[in-house]
Amino acid sequence: MRDKTLEGALPIYAKLLTDNMGIKLTIGGDHAFTTGGAITIPSLPTDNLPAKITAYGYIMHESGHEDDTDFDIWPKEPLLKKVTNWFEDIRIEQRRMQRYPGARKRLNDLVDYLVADKFFSEPDATGTPAQLMSSMLLFRLRSEVLGQHALDTYAKKADDLCRDVLPASAVSRLNVMMFEVENCKSTQDCIDLAQSVLDMLKE
Repeated sequence: MRDKTLEGALPIYAKLLTDNMGIKLTIGGDHAFTTGGAITIPSLPTDNLPAKITAYGYIMHESGHEDDTDFDIWPKEPLLKKVTNWFEDIRIEQRRMQRYPGARKRLNDLVDYLVADKFFSEPDATGTPAQLMSSMLLFRLRSEVLGQHALDTYAKKADDLCRDVLPASAVSRLNVMMFEVENCKSTQDCIDLAQSVLDMLKE
């Protein structure tokens, strides 16, 4: 049975959370994003538990970008932009977990929910090398750096598939390079790391 009082209050709780962070919140649409000083999270599900998980998880993630991402230097080139975003997501979530005691649970609960909801696609052999590489980066870093263990199986499968389609030397170098994200202190560091990865793959 749904608690209609709690369900109706969720947007209010979400607004209070972002107000405390000094961030404007909009609820609507089907994905989360930030636009500099404001964040948008998807429309809240009608079921209480998913509503709480998605609202608080997306707020924690997007507010991390608001606090720590330098959008003035964000790359324009599409591929560099995409790879930078993979690393920047890891960096800002790690900082969130260090800064707020409840952040790890909220972010990990969100990933648990998104895996169960099939938001994350399980890697498979039909993926292109680029798709498999992106899956390996995304899932291994979330699993091993952030401790989001709902992605452990996806991470292992993506790694195995990458080894089937990419040169062993490239996979080995990528495995070393991608964990440099743990030493990234800024958006510029993530841009530089992304560029290094792309340069290595071009070789």
